[in-house]
Amino acid sequence: MRPEHTSSISEQLVERSLNAVWHPCTQMKHHERFPLIALSHGKGSWLYDHDGQRYLDAVSSWWVNLFGHSNSYINEALKEQLNHLEHAMLAGFTHKPVIELSERLSALTSHQLGHTFYASDGASAIEIALKLSFHYWRNLGQPEKKEFVCLKNSYHGETLGALAVTDVALFKDAYGPLIGQSHIVASPDARNAVNGQTPQDIATLALKDLEKTFRAILQGVLGKMELVTREEFEVQKMVLAKTRANLEALEKRVAALESPQAE
Repeated sequence: MRPEHTSSISEQLVERSLNAVWHPCTQMKHHERFPLIALSHGKGSWLYDHDGQRYLDAVSSWWVNLFGHSNSYINEALKEQLNHLEHAMLAGFTHKPVIELSERLSALTSHQLGHTFYASDGASAIEIALKLSFHYWRNLGQPEKKEFVCLKNSYHGETLGALAVTDVALFKDAYGPLIGQSHIVASPDARNAVNGQTPQDIATLALKDLEKTFRAILQGVLGKMELVTREEFEVQKMVLAKTRANLEALEKRVAALESPQAE
């Protein structure tokens, strides 16, 4: 009589996961051919399953694990902090760790960073940055100033605001009707070089594309200007002056890259 097969811990966990977990960025049907790996633990750059097999975490668990799994220094610091305060909202409260971290971050920028605003993840940080930019101009009386520029093939997250400044069709196209549009400019990524182009060539082309985009935006602003109050005029003049200054800086950078001395 053939012995009855007893599923392993890994098999049991995979089955339970497929019945209960919606895995991100995953076509669930693919797991019929490429089974999930049920992990037991991690150490350093390696992940381990329940059968003792190890796997190199070459993507740092989706780019966020910079210091290795089960890092003893980080673990001890976390345990120590948990003994005092695991979490408290920063609306109406503060505490020593967040003050010290903010001061250290400011010091790293020679105190050019005045205040630190915290987000829970990368996509949330992008959302906050977009909102801060819009709110800044709104406070200056320019609520219509809401255009953004992003790099070609850039990725910033999968929330709606982050997708608006992302240029990866796989993540973005399905949600097109829900998201805002942005200006897409060439990336200075040297890996885009073809036919003998140098990294400097790619950077120059990217700067020219950015300059062209800024000129188009500036032309659009000039074309929409109407009768405004003195205060509104001063704000618009400041915006145009900053845009022109950015264009002049770009022109100088392009000229420097194209000059024989830069070769």
